[in-house]
Amino acid sequence: MNFLLALLSPVLVYVANQASGKVTVIDAATDSVVAVVDFTTLGFSAHPKPHHIVVEPDGSYWYVSLVGDNAVVKLDRSNHVVAKAETVTPGLLAIDPRSDLLYATRSMSAVSAPARIAVINRRSMTVAEVEVLVPRPHGLAVAPDGQHAYVASLGANQIAVYDAKRERVGIVDVPGSDTSQVMVQLAVSPDGRTLVATAQLIGKLLVFDLADPAKPNLVQKVATGDWPWLVTFTPDGAEVWVPNQRSNDVTVIDAKR
Repeated sequence: MNFLLALLSPVLVYVANQASGKVTVIDAATDSVVAVVDFTTLGFSAHPKPHHIVVEPDGSYWYVSLVGDNAVVKLDRSNHVVAKAETVTPGLLAIDPRSDLLYATRSMSAVSAPARIAVINRRSMTVAEVEVLVPRPHGLAVAPDGQHAYVASLGANQIAVYDAKRERVGIVDVPGSDTSQVMVQLAVSPDGRTLVATAQLIGKLLVFDLADPAKPNLVQKVATGDWPWLVTFTPDGAEVWVPNQRSNDVTVIDAKR
């Protein structure tokens, strides 16, 4: 499940229920369900598998990756389908707040996924496929200034850094064992100075310094629960929240220490 808040009033929480093919929309103020979006009734397949959701900064539109239908779908605040972009087994999504770009990586279920990400124009929903040169690209974060997108590999200890202005990709090797640490997700601090990655198999949060945004430098490993999954900074950048799938808890880390 993926939780994300939109900024319009009321504040809405969108929950992707992959198994049922539905997205539940919750009013955050009242903790009440205000809508259930069933993609099987909107012209999609019997198993669309909604996976990850992102929302426009102003809350006007939201986007969901449908793993089962090889599509990223754009919906308005009334939950009407506006458009869709076709791309193979889309996984995680990230919006560039400084441009019209939406990034999509590949689902964890896509074992033989192409070493590419989808770069989608949010206005036209046209797709450009970008080679990122790392196997099984999954974890994803965009810098606050929109200059770089970071893509973590599930199959190797590598992060691809996409320079959005120059349209170039660089590869950063992440120190670790000979086998993949399985970096599930990434997040960049609000000030753009720090990148973090959840390393599932070793139960650690990897902390990278972004003094050079094109070359994340691993500076610290912080213990989490078992199988750290998604990760996010609080809006003020003071804390990092890490849900742990196997231990069924959340690790809260002081980001200022």
